[in-house]
Parts: sequence; C-alpha cells; structure tokens
Amino acid sequence: MSPLYFTVAAAGLGVVLFAMLGLVLSRLWRRATPERAIVRTGGSKVYVTMEGGCFQIPIIHEITPVNMNTMRLDIGRDGDNSLITKDRLRVDVSVAFFTRVARTHDGIATAASSLGRRTLDPLEIKKLIESKFDDALRAVAMSMTLPELLDQRDQFRQAVLNAVGEDLKKNGLELEAVSITTLNQTDVKFFKADNVIDAEGLTSITRQTESRRRERNDISQETEVAIQERNLQAAQRTLTIRQTEEKAKLEQSEQIATMTAEQNARIASNKAAQAQAAKEAEIQSERAVEQAQIARKQAIELSEQLRRIAIANKSQEQSNAEAEANQARAKAARSEEEVVTATEVARAERTKQIAVIASNQAAEQDAVKVRVTAKAEREAADDRAQAVLTEARASADAAELEARGIKARALAEAEGKTAINAAENSLSEAQIALRRALAIIENLPEILQAQMKPLEKMSDFKVVHFSGMTPGINGGGAPGVAPVAGTGFAHQLLDAVQQYRMQSPIVEAALRDVGLIGADGKLSPSGLNLGSLRPDMAAESHAGHS
Repeated sequence: MSPLYFTVAAAGLGVVLFAMLGLVLSRLWRRATPERAIVRTGGSKVYVTMEGGCFQIPIIHEITPVNMNTMRLDIGRDGDNSLITKDRLRVDVSVAFFTRVARTHDGIATAASSLGRRTLDPLEIKKLIESKFDDALRAVAMSMTLPELLDQRDQFRQAVLNAVGEDLKKNGLELEAVSITTLNQTDVKFFKADNVIDAEGLTSITRQTESRRRERNDISQETEVAIQERNLQAAQRTLTIRQTEEKAKLEQSEQIATMTAEQNARIASNKAAQAQAAKEAEIQSERAVEQAQIARKQAIELSEQLRRIAIANKSQEQSNAEAEANQARAKAARSEEEVVTATEVARAERTKQIAVIASNQAAEQDAVKVRVTAKAEREAADDRAQAVLTEARASADAAELEARGIKARALAEAEGKTAINAAENSLSEAQIALRRALAIIENLPEILQAQMKPLEKMSDFKVVHFSGMTPGINGGGAPGVAPVAGTGFAHQLLDAVQQYRMQSPIVEAALRDVGLIGADGKLSPSGLNLGSLRPDMAAESHAGHS
C-alpha cells in the first residue's frame, strides 16, 4: 500500500473519531435557559447553572431542571371553608399568589433538593405549599376585623406576604406578589348556629345589619324628606320664577297697553282737536251764514211789515178814496151797482188780509224750520265731536240768535201791529161804519140763506089772504104798506115771506142800520143809508133829494 492511502485512512479515521467525540459530547452536554436552570449532582459538589451548561456523565451525574418562571397559584376560601376574622365573622377570599424559584445559587439548589422536578408543574407546587398559604391567610384574617380587611387590603396583602415568605424560602421559593381578587362576607347560611364562633358572628351580623337597616331606613326617610323638601323648594322657586316671569310679562303688557293707550289717546286727542277746530270753523261759518240769513230774514220781515203797513195805509187811503168816489157816484148810480162795488171792495180787502196772514204764517214756518234744522245740525255736530264747550257755546249762540230773531220779529210784529192799530185808530166813524156795512154786505148771502133755511122744509104753499089780518099788510094791525102797483102775485108772495122771515130783531136792526131795509120794512138795496156812513155824505144826499 502506498503512503497516501495510509494518510487518507488516518485522516478519515481522525474525522470519524472527532465526529464521534462531538456526538458524544453533544449527548452529554446540558444547557441551561432563562426559563430553566440546571442543578447537577454527583461528583464532589453540586453544580448549579442558570446561563451556561454542564456535561452530564451518565451514572456519575444527575441533572435536575428547575423552572424559573413565575407561577400563579390561586387559593380560594369560601362557604364552609371561609376565613374567620377577628370579630368572629366569616369572609370569602380569593387570593392569587405569584411565586417563583429564588434566582440565587442556594435558592435553585434548595428548590431542586426540596421540590425536584415538581417545579415544572404548578399544580404539584400548589398541592405542596397550599397549606402554607391557607395557614397564612387564616392567621392574618384572624388578626383583623372584617371592616379592617375591607378597608386595609394593602395591609392584609402585605401581612400575608410577610407570613408566607419565610416558609417559602425553605423550599427555595420566593413570593413576588399577592393579589386579593375577592374579599366579601360569607353568606349567613354558612354560619352554624351551634358553633360558638359562628353564633357570635351571627349576633354581630344581626346587630349590625339591623342597626344599619334602621340607619338606612332613617337615611332613606331623611333622604325622602330631604328630597320632598328639595322638591318643595324647587317647586316654590319654580313658582316664584314663573310668578316673576308672569309679573314681568304682565308689567310689560301693561306698559305696552299704557303706551298704546297713551299713543291712541294722543292720536284721538289730536284728531278730536283737529275735528273740533274744523267743526268750530264750520260752526262759525254756519253761524255767520245763519246770522246773515237771520239778518236777511229780519230785514225781509221788517220790509215786509213795512210793506204791509204801507199797503194797509195805501189800502186804507184807497178805500177812503174809493168810498168817496163810490159815494159820489152813488148819487148817479143805482143802488145795486153801489152794493156790487162795496162787495168787491170788501172781498179785495179780505183777500189782501188773507194773503198777508198766509205770508206771515209761511215766513214764520220757514223761520221755524230753519231754526230747527240748524239746531239739529249743531247738536249732531256737537255730539259727533263730543265737545261739550262747543255745544254750550253753539247752544248759547243759537239761543242768543234765536232770542234776537224772536225779539226782532216780535218787535217788527209789534211795530206792524202798532202801525195797523194806529192806522185803525185814525179811522173816522164814517170809515168804521163803511167797514161794518161792507162786512154785512159781504156776508149778506149767508145771512139771507140762513134766514130762508126754514123755507127748504116747505113742500107746497096754501095762500089764504085776508087784508088787514097781518101786521104791515094793509090790515088793521101795525101800519102796512100797500102793494106796489104793477106787481104780481108772486112778488107779493115773496114780500110776504120776507116779511115773515125778517122778524129777527138783530138782523133787521143791522140791515136797517145800513139802509138795506126801507121804511116799509122790506129788503131794498136802493135804500142804502149813506148818511149813516159819513155825515157830510148824508148832508149831500138830503140836499139832492130836496
């Protein structure tokens, strides 16, 4: 064989040996991790490592892994197994213990020696050290009352931590933290009445609960009363606020109404003042027009009165002249024409008097209508304007003007009547007699008709004539008048009837006074007694007859 072969063989053998050595070493090497420490026993001493590793020679060395993680161990005590406090009450507790192996050489070694591989199983650890936690919890709970446990949870936790810490060190463990998840009084159904401790606890619970119930009731009642009082105060404040708001609204409404009323009053006052001023101006204008109309009417009435007086005077003069003319013509005219003339004159005079009276009445009616209309218009205007002062002034002015008008009219009428009376008083006896004769002549038809009224009842006549039997008809009585020659029986009958109907003394005397009845007692217009009218006319008449 060549040397190369031996060299390669030697190299291969070296590699195989090195590989086998590496494999053996890897199989014997035990490496520690942050979560798991290694404890090697055997040999001269105990080797503990947390970061490196070590070789484990079979048969010589024993490797014990130790769990370096924090373990949570939950311990719960409730119901019949609940804790008893210093004040003999039961309390339900749930506590979480966070424990781990102490990260020291001695701690890991102690844990490996006391716990071994059970550090890898938290349940096994719990079974092993649960009694220690229970003892610590009961010891600390017995040293504190329930209110203290509830109020001083940190002290309770620290006391448990201190109580169990030393015992855990004996097993190479350390307690990182204690968390109390549940802490409450145990239900009273778990209290045993035949247990002295539970009986004392029940008594305390009953006393405290009843006291608290009474206190709660008092607080509840006081709270309810306080709530009611608060509600009452709130309601009162609400009502007060609403009352204030309503009062403010009412005051605002009242102010607005007052301002509106004042504004309306000012507007109405201005309108009333303007209307009153316009009405006063209208009244002044109407008053001026009315005064002018009254003055014009007074002037017209006065001129009318003067005209009437002048007409009366003129009529009187004309009557006198006509009477004189008629008297003069009476000498040559027949008595029938004189009667007709006198009748026409009397009728004309009466017509004029009737016209004058009608004119006066129409004027007075027009004046009354004007005054009534003006007064009604003034009263309506015063009522619409509601101006009492203007109404009083208008009424006073109207009364004054009316009084002036009445006074002026009365004065004019008095003056007219005075003038007429003076004119009538200035008439002579002949003129008065003439008027009386004219009146009788004017009413003669009615007089004769009235005298002849009984004849209307006569249906027929039976004439039995005896001369001398009837006074005034050729009898032996009073002297009569013989029948006029040439008259027929009808005229004689009419004369006889007239004689019998003219026996009324008053009518006969009046007709005889004016000369319408002659000396023979018969109605005769030709026998008109002119001498009874005027003495000078009578003298002329007698002179003519002689």
